[in-house]
Amino acid sequence: MEVDIYDESFGPAAQVEQNYGLHPMLIDHVVERILESMDPELLGHYCKIFRCVSKDWCRVATRVYRQRRGRITFKKNFIGRVTELFIRVMRTSADIPFDKFRFCTDSYDDENFGDLLHECSGAIVNLELLLTNPCDLKFPKDFPDLVLGRLKCLTMHVRIDSQAELQPEMPSLLASLLRASPNLRRLDLKVFGGTPKTIQMMNIKHQLVKKFGDALVNNFPPSVKELKLNITLTDEQLLKLSEMQKDILSLEVYFQQSTFGQGTLQQLLESVAPTLLHCKAVGSQFLVDMNFPIFPRLQYLVALGRPPPLLCYKQVFPRLNKLEICLWDEDQQGSVFPDNCQSETVAEMDFPYAITKPLVITRISYCFQNLKILRNVIIGSFAAMSMIFEKLRSLSELDVYLGAEFHDIERRGLAVDAVFTGFPPEMCEWLLRHKEYCSSPSTLVQRWEHKSSLRRLRNLKTLRLSACHMRSASTIRLTDITVNFALLQMENLERLHLDFFPVSCLLF
Repeated sequence: MEVDIYDESFGPAAQVEQNYGLHPMLIDHVVERILESMDPELLGHYCKIFRCVSKDWCRVATRVYRQRRGRITFKKNFIGRVTELFIRVMRTSADIPFDKFRFCTDSYDDENFGDLLHECSGAIVNLELLLTNPCDLKFPKDFPDLVLGRLKCLTMHVRIDSQAELQPEMPSLLASLLRASPNLRRLDLKVFGGTPKTIQMMNIKHQLVKKFGDALVNNFPPSVKELKLNITLTDEQLLKLSEMQKDILSLEVYFQQSTFGQGTLQQLLESVAPTLLHCKAVGSQFLVDMNFPIFPRLQYLVALGRPPPLLCYKQVFPRLNKLEICLWDEDQQGSVFPDNCQSETVAEMDFPYAITKPLVITRISYCFQNLKILRNVIIGSFAAMSMIFEKLRSLSELDVYLGAEFHDIERRGLAVDAVFTGFPPEMCEWLLRHKEYCSSPSTLVQRWEHKSSLRRLRNLKTLRLSACHMRSASTIRLTDITVNFALLQMENLERLHLDFFPVSCLLF
């Protein structure tokens, strides 16, 4: 059970310095209380304003912001004179309190962007740029003297207007930031936009995206260990990037719009395979005929798209611990869990799709015999749920969404209780008439212990049962029968989350 503990020694009263006293009307004390009770979405904006008032307010706002959020966000209402004043405060501050900067721009004008970036460059650890092309944000084409020595994480997402002309400052900004960041560890680059309506606009968008790709590969910092790319790359760009990526630990790539060949992707995988720990590949149609290298250290794999039919998990991923599978077809479950995809190391799986056929659960249990955690799976039938209890007995955590059959008005009644307890529906009906057995269930539990039920998951510590998306949790009917003969019989269960409240059998 998770419990939030409040320590009075760190309370607001203890944070006010003694030389100010503890009078409730003391202005900085009031400011502190206002900021602490403020909505998190408004906190950043008002902390910036309060810091510009006085040294005392600056100190209070700084402390509260560090405790609650630790990030400063510049939106289109933070412009003009306010920006200038903020820059002046930063110049007189011995310790810039913010290490996370986030710029959200749609179409706003701030000529102080360059000055602001330079003034705070020594303090920035996490920089987010959420931009739109074209953008009125005033930044130069280059920052030759910019040094982001502390920058560890750079996120740059650019949305391209489908009618946009080329704005060369954007790719130049990316190049400058990469060159100025010798210690960058994580890079998240995304360039996206609407579908162009004319050939001319398609060519313009292609030119712009290619500029971003060139800025990336020509200035890629060797210090980067975590790379997330959602951008169209050419064969030449990807090959050049492959030559630089020798020590990547985490790779997340989206291939949907790319047109490079199998050989190019093969070289990329071979370059990152020795060190890669985390991999997410979207659009894995590129991987169908791939001759996979061995990933000796890979622990987490997200495969969005049907995996190759001849992929041997045990040999290719000898240390794989967590697997997430998406975009599959239940009628072709053999292509998702073929015989050759067995793995003794996979202990955790996310499977965010509906399962109605018990055979799918059987295949999962066959391929991953040491599975401990199963999350985000939608169970659409009683038979599939019973098969989980029957086949996946090693589970310590189960997170499922109850699908169509559990919401069926004609069948739900005591049939839902029957699935979880292992009792036949007629036995559940009998318990309604003999409620005294609910207070001493041990005899009945022993009698039906051999039946498939929740009780078979003896190692289960965490259980989450939720209503399927787009369905009301109130239509799921669990009663005290399930509570007494299933949930309360789980000796190792530590955490239980129910999206619905069990109805007492006394109400029937």
